[in-house]
Amino acid sequence: MELHVEKLKSVRKRKKITAEELAKKMGMSRITLGAWENAKRVPSEAKIRMLAKVLNISVNEISDLPPDKTISEINLAPLGSSITSVIRGDQERNLTRQKNLISSIMDMSKELSDSKLIIGVMISSLPSIFYIKDSNLKYIAASEAFLNNLSLNKNYDVNGKTDFDLLPENEAKINSEMDKKVLVSGKSIYDIEGYIPGNRKSRWGIMSKIPILDSEGKIEGIVGCFIDITEHKKAEEKYSRIVNMSPNPICVIGMDGYFKFVNLSWEKALGYTNAELLSQPYISFIHPDDRAASDTEMAKLTTGNLSLNFENRYIHKDGSIRHFLWTSAPISNDKLIYCIATDITERRQTEEALRIHQIELKMQNEELRRIQTNMETEKVRYFDLYDLAPVGFCTLSEKGLIIEANITAAASLGVTRDKLTKKPFTSFILPEDQDIYYLRRKTLLTTSEQQNWEMRMLYADGSSFRMYVQAKLMQNGEIMIALSDISDLKTLK
Repeated sequence: MELHVEKLKSVRKRKKITAEELAKKMGMSRITLGAWENAKRVPSEAKIRMLAKVLNISVNEISDLPPDKTISEINLAPLGSSITSVIRGDQERNLTRQKNLISSIMDMSKELSDSKLIIGVMISSLPSIFYIKDSNLKYIAASEAFLNNLSLNKNYDVNGKTDFDLLPENEAKINSEMDKKVLVSGKSIYDIEGYIPGNRKSRWGIMSKIPILDSEGKIEGIVGCFIDITEHKKAEEKYSRIVNMSPNPICVIGMDGYFKFVNLSWEKALGYTNAELLSQPYISFIHPDDRAASDTEMAKLTTGNLSLNFENRYIHKDGSIRHFLWTSAPISNDKLIYCIATDITERRQTEEALRIHQIELKMQNEELRRIQTNMETEKVRYFDLYDLAPVGFCTLSEKGLIIEANITAAASLGVTRDKLTKKPFTSFILPEDQDIYYLRRKTLLTTSEQQNWEMRMLYADGSSFRMYVQAKLMQNGEIMIALSDISDLKTLK
C-alpha cells in the first residue's frame, strides 16, 4: 500500500485546497498532514480513502489502492423470507437486539453461502460498530457504522483485511491483541469501556468481543461490537469536572456504610486520599461523640427521608476536628445516598472565638468599672486636697495660660477662680520680674528639672507682693506651679 505524495500535492493544488484547509477537513493537525506529504509517515488505508473522499476523487488517483466497489447485483429475492426474519424489529436497534444477533451468529453454520448473505444484511442493519473476523483475524464482514467510523464507503469490502490495513498502527495492535486473546482463551469480553479504534482516541465506546463456535464447539472466528457512548462520556466528564471543581465535599454512601464516591474536595477537607476514604466505613472518620447521632440520621435516610442541615464533626488525618453541615438524599432504587457537605469549621471557630472574646470583654468591662469607681473616689479625694491645700496651685498650658487654679491661689491674687481661667500667668507678674519667670520657664522646658525661685506678683488692686514659686513639668507638657506668699517672711527679715 503506497500513497503517491506528489500526486496528492498536485490534486490539492489543482483543487486550490491549502494544506491547512485539508488538515482541518480531515480532523488532524497540519503537522501530521505534512508528514504524509513528505513521505515521513504512511497513513492507513482508511485515512487514504478518507483523503480521496475529502478531495472528491477516486482513491487510485493518489495511491495504489483499488477504487471502491459498486453495489452488488446479487439477487436476494430468494432469500427474502430469511432476511426479513433476521432484520425484523430493525427500528428498535438496542443493545438487547444486538446481543441476540450475536448469539444467532454463534449458532449459524458456516458451510452455506446463503448464510453469509444473511449475515451481511444483518450486520449492515446494525447501528453499532460491528465486525466479524475469521480464526486468522482477517475481516469477513463489518457494519456500515464500522465503515463510517473509518470514513470508508458503505460498499467498501473488508473481506480479507486485517486491523493493520484499516487502523492506525498503534490502535491496530491493541485491537488485534484483544481479539487474539479471545480466540486463544475462548472467553468472551463484555461491556468494557474504551476508545473506539480508528478515531485516534476521539470517541468512546462500550466494547464486547465474542468467539464464534462451530457445531463441534471449535472456535471459527470472533465477533466484535462497539456501542458509541461518546456523548454520554462527554456529559459524564462534564458532570465529573463540575463535581470535582466544587469547593464542597460531595460523596455517595452505600447502604453498607462505605463511601462509593468522594470528590476531590474531601482530600482537602480531611487530608485522606480517595483510596483511604473508600476503604473504611464512613463512621470511622466521624468524631466518637457524634457517631450515635450520625447513625440515627442515616437510619432516617435509609427509610427514604431527606436530611437537611444535619451537623456533625469529623476527625482530620492530622487529628484536628472539622465541622460539617449536611444535605443528603437517598436514591432507593440504587440503594445509595447522595450527600453534599459544607465545611463550617471556620464559622464554628469564629463563633467560639467570639464567645470567648465576649466573656473576656465582660470581665474587662467589670474591671474597668471597678477602676473607674476607684478613680472617681481618688479624683474626689485629690480635688479636696488640691482645693483646700494651704499652698496655691496653678496648672499652665504649653502657651502659659492658666488652665485651673485652687482656692488658695485665687485668694493669694485677690480674684475669684473663674477670673484666673484662660488668663496668661504673666498678667499676674510684676513687669520688672517677668524676665525671671521666662528664664525659669525656658530652663524647665529644656531640662525638665523642677525650678524654684522668688518673684514679685500683682494683687487684684495693683499692689505687689513676694511669692515663692515651684514649677514642675508634667508628662502632657503642662506646667504645675505651687505659689507660697512670702511677703510676711521678707518683712520680718
